[in-house]
Amino acid sequence: MFAAVLHGLRPSTIRQQPTLYLTLGLWAVIGTSTQVFLPYVIIYLQRYLHIEAYALALGIVLILASVLSVIAGRIMDRIGKIRFLLPAVVVFAAGLVAMTFARELPFVIAAATVMMAGMMASLATVSALTRDQTPPDRAGAVQGIRMILAVMVPMIVGPFVGAAVIAGAANTYTSLGVTQPVPGPEIFPAAAIVLVLVPVLAFLRARTVRA
Repeated sequence: MFAAVLHGLRPSTIRQQPTLYLTLGLWAVIGTSTQVFLPYVIIYLQRYLHIEAYALALGIVLILASVLSVIAGRIMDRIGKIRFLLPAVVVFAAGLVAMTFARELPFVIAAATVMMAGMMASLATVSALTRDQTPPDRAGAVQGIRMILAVMVPMIVGPFVGAAVIAGAANTYTSLGVTQPVPGPEIFPAAAIVLVLVPVLAFLRARTVRA
């Protein structure tokens, strides 16, 4: 299994299946964008916005976003995954931008719902595209590569970017005499900037499909 994954990461193997690897690249970019802000959301709501009922707010957001993602899935089935991907990413980016300016609880819930629904729809789309491009005889190897590109890389790069943005903003709070950094709204536009790579990779992917 490990040897198959290493084989899948060779440049020669990537050149043989550019559509699959560009799809995984899209997944890596969207996943990285998600990890820029997601690990810090609770601290942001609690310490920066001072929303005490953040658990209730997150519960409402997750329920609404899940309902919207189910509806989005039906739209994706109707118009096709490729046509659906960029609009889903645009919704994700719009939610991130809205979160940058959201301060009051109702606005935060609305913005976060758009953000999470767009995120879920985007990830569901690239997951389905990856499944479509996976050769039946290499399913196990592709799953290993997916764990590297779509899980490991975002979970390393995303929080690193988020932490750098937080450190640069220098928002802090003091607890028990210890000063701690506080995530500010800057994490959301930073996550949105990462998504700029999506149209580029989508364009390159479209060229491989036509070729």
